[in-house]
Amino acid sequence: MKRLACIGLWCLAALGLAQVEMRVLSEGKPVGTATIGHRITEDGGKQVTLRMELDNGSRKVVVRQVSTYDKTGRPKTKFQEVVATPNRSRTSVMATITATGASAVLDQNGSNESKDVEAPKDAPLEDPSEFWFLRDQPRPGTSFKKYRFDLNTLEWKIGETKYVGLKEIKVGGQTYRAHQIVTDDATTYVDAKGLPLLVETKTYRLERKPAPTKS
Repeated sequence: MKRLACIGLWCLAALGLAQVEMRVLSEGKPVGTATIGHRITEDGGKQVTLRMELDNGSRKVVVRQVSTYDKTGRPKTKFQEVVATPNRSRTSVMATITATGASAVLDQNGSNESKDVEAPKDAPLEDPSEFWFLRDQPRPGTSFKKYRFDLNTLEWKIGETKYVGLKEIKVGGQTYRAHQIVTDDATTYVDAKGLPLLVETKTYRLERKPAPTKS
């Protein structure tokens, strides 16, 4: 199965958590599902959750992630767990963002390893886009650069995020007016609450499932 794209995670039953169900496609074929959610925390920060299940017929992978941010968009904690069957291998990473970088604990099938990774000096870590449309309203063309801690490589990587503007898209046979946000590894279309309608990466396409009809 292709390498997982890091998106963000965990479907928690948290108060105030807004979430959406997504179909996951690869090369036009359905390969799984995802649940993505977010909420404003009591201290004015944000929690982002995701659970993704991928199945290619011979191997199933379940990914769970939870990320928390302060009110400026600076990350506080990042967690990721990947469980693969049929061999039941499990890998998890818990990273705490410190004043100088990240302190990570890697668990591979019960074997733990700790690693401290300094961020580049004076590196911008704040991600204002975490609050776009959830709290803040950016102008079209707004962009910024930031460093993020990659849970797959345990490295700091710089990237750019840009809000393009409103675009018309089709998802599941329905037409939406959505906010287009472009990063180095994905193009995301979100609704008025900042929740994704469509996510396009080099490997996967995630489409929001229609809301269940009330009987």
